[in-house]
This record gives sequence, structure tokens and C-alpha cells, in this order.
Amino acid sequence: MAKAPTGIVIRFANNINQWSAGTPTDAGTGQAVVIPTGADLVLQMFFSQGALAEDTKLDYANIATVYVALQTTGSPHAATVYWSKSIANDEINNACTATSWLAGTDEQIELAIPSALNAFQAPQGAQNYWLVIYGVTDEATPRQIVFCATQVQVKDSGLPIGVPTLPQAFKVGGKLSFVCADAQTRDVTFTLLGNGRWVLDVAQAGYNGAGQAVYALHCADGLFRDLSVLAVDGLWTLDIGQNGHS
Repeated sequence: MAKAPTGIVIRFANNINQWSAGTPTDAGTGQAVVIPTGADLVLQMFFSQGALAEDTKLDYANIATVYVALQTTGSPHAATVYWSKSIANDEINNACTATSWLAGTDEQIELAIPSALNAFQAPQGAQNYWLVIYGVTDEATPRQIVFCATQVQVKDSGLPIGVPTLPQAFKVGGKLSFVCADAQTRDVTFTLLGNGRWVLDVAQAGYNGAGQAVYALHCADGLFRDLSVLAVDGLWTLDIGQNGHS
């Protein structure tokens, strides 16, 4: 029986001394790297400091973790991160040589991106996004070393996209908060607009914290009304129960 595929393989090498130069070339296709939304991906990567050769391959001795993130274009600090995945030092194959990687017989870094993580709606059918890959050192004061921050094309594959997983809700210091996908807790507030409509605002700055689960909203008439989030046509809708309780 043939082995079932583990995902779409995207294979590229990168000279970190030229981390922003051009778009990485997929060694399997000979074309620029393309990332389809909603699909299982397998990233196979080799990093060097200089032209790809055995004596230039990156030494991971003091790298604790490598991170890979796909985000929108624009300012990296204001961008939307669609997914992020990490790999620890002990999962990196430091024995992989430049020759074996070029031959396709060995991998230095292999990272699986599951379809659930890669399932997002691309703003356009095809658009250039940023692929950002960096390492964090194991020093007392960790440093970030950028391996690759370059544009790749993201295509809407047409695969169905499920309803996203809801973050857990907490009440921290009297505020409603969500534990977000990046493991940061963010305060959530209701803001009254000039037209009399309330909007739900999620703070950009995050922090870590714990608290009690919140299930109800204290309304202006003094009653508590149950909160629920309903999935409607692939979108989440915040629903406030009509029947109040004290």
C-alpha cells in the first residue's frame, strides 16, 4: 500500500546573510514558494550563513527554539499573523549536510503545519504575504536572530474553512478577557459609539493571567443575561439571552 501523503511539501534553503533578498525558491518545483490556504503543509528547510555549503550551514548549538510565522504585508508589528509554529532545538537535525539536503535524502528542519492552523480566508485569491522565520538563543538574555523574512505568495485553495476555535473567556480584575491564539490574555471591552451601537473591542496588548470563567453580562436594568457565541454560516455571533436573572 502506498504511503499516504502528510501534506503539501514546501522545500527551500535560505542564506540568512541575505534574509530579505527576493522570494525563496521551492526546491521541489523550481518555482517561487506558494502556500495554499486550508491545506496540510510540510516545510523542509536548510539555513546557511553564506552560499549553501557544508562549511556555511547554520550552527544551532545556542539556538533554543526556531519560530515560523505567516503574516500579512505591511509593518511587521501591525500585521495580522495567520499562523505561527515553533520547533525546539532537539528536533533540529544538526547532522544534516548541505549535500544530503540538496540531494533530498535528509532534512535539517522539517515542520508540519496542520490544515486546521493553515485554515484562514485569504483577503484575495492570491496575494504576497510575509514568511518570517527566526531563532531565539538560549542565553540568559535571549536574542532573536532572523533567518528569513521574505514574501511568499498565498493562494486561496478553495478548501472549506471551518469555524475557528473560540478562545477561553476569563474575568481578570473585573474585566472580561480572552485567551488568544498566541497564548496572551487580552482585555475585551464594550464601547458605545455615537450612533448608539455597542462594539466589542479586543485590546492589542496582551498579558498572561488566569481568572474565573464568565458566562453572563450585567445589563443596565440590573439583571444578568447569559452570553453565548453561536456559529452561523461559518461566523461566530455573540448572543445575549433575552431572559435576565439576578
